[in-house]
Amino acid sequence: LLEKFDKILSLGVKNMREEAVKIPGEIKQLIDKRRAARKKKKFEEADILRNIIKEKGFLLEDTEKGVRVRKT
Repeated sequence: LLEKFDKILSLGVKNMREEAVKIPGEIKQLIDKRRAARKKKKFEEADILRNIIKEKGFLLEDTEKGVRVRKT
């Protein structure tokens, strides 16, 4: 259905793709620490790490397939 609207309205939806985000090593380390904290059920520590990552310009989304990282 969306492709039909795209074809009619020429919105370019079909060509839209999410750009790959280059994640600095420091952020990767923080993500790994957060993952370990969650695994140990240390959710308060995991939340603190999420906020630190957010302050550094990255958002984390927990999904069934793992953590999704986006630049703010």
